[in-house]
Parts: sequence; C-alpha cells; structure tokens
Amino acid sequence: MLDSRDRRSPASGWFGRGTEGFRRLFEIWGEPEPATVARIPLTRAVTAPLRSLVDTDRVRRVLRTDPRPRRLVDPRTLQASQYGVTRSGLDYYLHQLRYPRTGWTWADQSSALNREVVVWAAAAGGPLLLSGHHRTTAALLRGEGVEVVWVEPDPAGGTVPADSVPVDSVPAGGGSGPGAEAAGGIRIAPLLWVGDCPFPHRRAAAGGEAVGFVSEGIRSVVADQRTARSVIGSFCDDTAWIDLICPSGAATGAGGIRAGSAGSPRGPSSWRKRE
Repeated sequence: MLDSRDRRSPASGWFGRGTEGFRRLFEIWGEPEPATVARIPLTRAVTAPLRSLVDTDRVRRVLRTDPRPRRLVDPRTLQASQYGVTRSGLDYYLHQLRYPRTGWTWADQSSALNREVVVWAAAAGGPLLLSGHHRTTAALLRGEGVEVVWVEPDPAGGTVPADSVPVDSVPAGGGSGPGAEAAGGIRIAPLLWVGDCPFPHRRAAAGGEAVGFVSEGIRSVVADQRTARSVIGSFCDDTAWIDLICPSGAATGAGGIRAGSAGSPRGPSSWRKRE
C-alpha cells in the first residue's frame, strides 16, 4: 500500500488519467492555448547539480554491465531531476509504438543513459530519476509501473536510506514485483529481451513468433542477439540503430548474451537533457 507521503504526492492526481490527462496537463500550462512544455507532474527534487547528488561513477559502472538491476516502480514515488516535459516527447511515449517495439527513444538515442529509465536510489527524499522523465510521466498517465534501472550506492560506500525503497504494491501494468532484478537477461527494447526477463513475458522459439508477441504488446524473450536483430528489423529499417543496441559482430557469452551490449554511457555533462 502507498504511505501518506505517496498519497500527498502531486503525481497522485494524474495517475491513470491517460489521454485526457495528457491534454489537460498542457492546457494548464498554456491557457488559453495548449503549451509545448509543461511542468512535470512529479515531486521535484531540490535543484542542485546532479553530480553533487549522485555517484556518477557508480551509475556509469552499472550501465556498462549486463544484466542490470531492474525494478518495476510506482511512478508516484519518484522524484524528478528536471523541471518539465515537452508535448511532443510525452506524446511519443504515451501514444506511439516505436519505443516499446524498438527501444528508439524520442531524443539522445546514442546515450546509454537515456536509452534506459535510470533511478538513483539513495537521493534525499526518495528515489531520483536521472533519465526517462517523459517515459515515467507516460507510465503515470497510463496508471502503470515504470521499469527502471535501479542504481544503489556501492556496498562499500554506504547503505540505501529506508525511505528510498519502492512501494510494496505495483500498479496496473504487470511485473514480478518492485524488487525484481534481471537474471541473465539483456533488454533490447521494452518488449524485446535476450536470454531472460524479470517481468511477465513469453519466450519465443523463433524470430517470427517474437514479432507476433511484440506486435500484440507482449514482452518477448529470444535466445540470442541475432534473433533480436531480426525482430527489431521487422519494426525499424535503421540499421545504424540496430547495430547500436544489438551489435552484429559482438562476442557473446553464455546463452548468446553479450555483456555491455547497450553501449557506453556518456558523462554527467550529457545529463542536461534526460528524456
């Protein structure tokens, strides 16, 4: 259950409001004409340079490894590290299919940080979004949990504050629980994984079967990156993008999984725009 702090969050009034909430959000900030940018409907963290709040080296290390620690988190419990969301970016994640099928982000596709929704668990006041603000807002409006890479401090450097633990109940949208972590799987796109997946999914015996699952909005797990490439190719003809997220010549480990397949994250200076 959500505690009183969660219920008081400004995000609660937008939870599950869907397209109507999307329309209203931009009307509020642009009356009498809809705005192109609106204030993000999440609790805003204290304004400060991210590098003063986050162990950026730790974040880089986590994003260079696979599998990564993943959780399904109630978006109402997250703090935002940026002020607003754009109408075009939120529309992309709320209404279009390209991202869940291919992983193609609305902006900064070359940034490994931006290809994931990344949360720093140890921020004062609760978990802090480092990237994925538009995706998190879209999940909020849909009334669903948001899948995040959950980054905690290095065990040798301290513990995570008790108030940064996600809620016990997961909102509509599915998931094996807020503490679920990948066990040997690589996320190629929200609906396509290689090897394993910590969230509800269907295992595909071949690429064609995976294409069918993904087309129906069902998470699919394939055996190797070669199959994943063919699936992505069914939805995206941008070979440069396919090479970026699923390299064809990469060495693979057990089960055909290549560690670090999502690329190298850019440094803190690139965190000014986190979609």
